[in-house]
Amino acid sequence: MTDEADSKVCGYNSPGGLSCKREFNDGDFCVFHQGCNRKLDEELLPNPQFQSAFDLLLEQKDGNWDGFVFPSEFKLPNNIEFPVYLRWARFTVFDQNNTTFQDAVDFSDAIFLGNAIFRMVTFKSEATFGHCRFVACLEFQLAHFERSTSFYRAEFSKRAVFRARFGGSCNLNETTFREGVNFAGWSEISGSGSVSHQSDTSTSGAISLSQPAKLTVCQHIKKQFKRILEYIKIQFKRTLEYIKKQFKQTREKVNDTFHKVVRSFSTQNQGTKIYRVFESEGQMQNVVFVKPDQVSFSEVDLSRVYFRGTNLRGVRFLGVNWWQPKLGRNGLHDELFIRLSKDGPFRFQHLPALEQTCRNVRVSLEESRDFNVASDFYIAEMEALRARLRFDKRHFLSVAALYHFVSYYGTSVGTGLRVLAYLFVLHLGLTLLIHSPETITQLMAYIPDDALRTVKILSLQMVGYGDQSNLPIEQRWVDAIFRILAPIQIAMLVLAFRARIKRH
Repeated sequence: MTDEADSKVCGYNSPGGLSCKREFNDGDFCVFHQGCNRKLDEELLPNPQFQSAFDLLLEQKDGNWDGFVFPSEFKLPNNIEFPVYLRWARFTVFDQNNTTFQDAVDFSDAIFLGNAIFRMVTFKSEATFGHCRFVACLEFQLAHFERSTSFYRAEFSKRAVFRARFGGSCNLNETTFREGVNFAGWSEISGSGSVSHQSDTSTSGAISLSQPAKLTVCQHIKKQFKRILEYIKIQFKRTLEYIKKQFKQTREKVNDTFHKVVRSFSTQNQGTKIYRVFESEGQMQNVVFVKPDQVSFSEVDLSRVYFRGTNLRGVRFLGVNWWQPKLGRNGLHDELFIRLSKDGPFRFQHLPALEQTCRNVRVSLEESRDFNVASDFYIAEMEALRARLRFDKRHFLSVAALYHFVSYYGTSVGTGLRVLAYLFVLHLGLTLLIHSPETITQLMAYIPDDALRTVKILSLQMVGYGDQSNLPIEQRWVDAIFRILAPIQIAMLVLAFRARIKRH
């Protein structure tokens, strides 16, 4: 047994100013900080005493693990009920399954030297990965974060997979992804069926081998009558069982047919729970994707995620939800926060970044041939551009304002048809005004011919073009102006049709 005089105090000082006061007997550091003075590119030495000492900390519910150097063979229990502090810790390999952290977890400034795999790990409280360095691959597989989570300024050197559910806010601001990253949702089919097995039980009667006594005529008749009744009873029972069996089969066939019909009109499996990564507010501002062509968002809800300052050009989107109910179209959550802000200086300052972000998303969607959603982001891009203009140009005296009015930036067929209808009513009204009918009867007499003439002019038919001298000079000027406006509006209408049915 070692004397107390031979024991030492670890004295490890973390970058945050915390020191380890644990006593140890051998080496220069305690078992938990052994190797913390080695460089990142140096191989860590085996530490066979770590797990036993670590298990003792778990029993004592001591979660102060700052600066620990975890060997590759360490294991966490399935349930940790106390807060855990892993700041400035180093992990040779992190591969944990089915672990639940009931309280807060802080991985700030931790370094994961090998692959980091969080498989079906649940964080019931806050989880912090700020300034973490993931030197190798990172995988969150079916992980659940039920409260707020932060990866602020974390660095991912290799490929990362976020197949996770963030139930609270998720902060990924200013993170750096040097390789590919995949944010992916998933679905779980809930429900269980039990199958019960039933077996028929039969009773066996004792067989008498004794010599039967002779029966009288009356007894013989009674015996035969009983046999007949027994036979009828057995046949009736078999018939009833057969009817029940046929009824059950028919009912099952009807139910199967009904479920097939219902399924043919359903959009998802019954009892299926879908996780789309960001179930609350997400922050992905100023994120750096070094290789955007290897970044993908699959079955993810991005309707509540901020992307200001993040270049999303080249990123792939598959089955992503962008819908913004307040806008009535797809768009970025940044648009609600910036363009609809009542703070004028703040709005004007961040509108250029919003415009650029919407443009990058639009280009990525167009490269993926998702033109319908891309059209909505083109609207967002133009709205951000128009919002930067002064009031008169924003609504009237600019090309952007006119483009918005005539076809909603070339995306709305309804707007194009509506403006064409305005031109029809305006030309017809001016024509009737030039005719100056004196009575209602004259007005009603003019309307059919003038309406037909308006339709022909707006449809570019040269009605009476060779004989205009009999028309008032005012009518000739009106016709000339509308022969210019009509082709422009028809072109806007065709452009809107093409934007909605574009495939190539």
